[in-house]
Amino acid sequence: MAAAAAPAETRDATEKRVRDAFNLFDRTRKELVDEREIGTIVRALQLNPTEEDLVAMVTEMKAEEPEAQFIKWAAFEPVCMAYVLDISKGRGASEEQLLQAFQVLDNEKNGYLEVDKLRALMTAQGEKLSPEEFENMSNACSDAEGLVFYDDYIALLSQGVRS
Repeated sequence: MAAAAAPAETRDATEKRVRDAFNLFDRTRKELVDEREIGTIVRALQLNPTEEDLVAMVTEMKAEEPEAQFIKWAAFEPVCMAYVLDISKGRGASEEQLLQAFQVLDNEKNGYLEVDKLRALMTAQGEKLSPEEFENMSNACSDAEGLVFYDDYIALLSQGVRS
């Protein structure tokens, strides 16, 4: 439930970040994304919605076409922008909080976690990611050996906040 838009970020910059995130998943370039990717898109914006938030967002996005499996940019943009700009949602985890969370899971203090361990935790406990959402995340953060070097991943996430 965290808005990633920094206080100094202009509305234009925020709109560009939202558009860029949407475009990453608009594979056909027809201003459509699969509704199952909304959670991944929103998280790519450094937001941390609950599953309840995501269901509400998708429901609102599909208000005019409830049976559609794809979300149009015109429906996505106002709902997502409202969520991003809703200052009552608060900020996401800081880099330090993320580092501490990863370190708690890294019992051996190796500086990395195995993808399989993260999958077990992130798809079965707390606010669970779907298998698809986890695969999207792990593709972005793991190396060829299936390791997530969390300092690098935190830096990657932080770039998204600043860009």
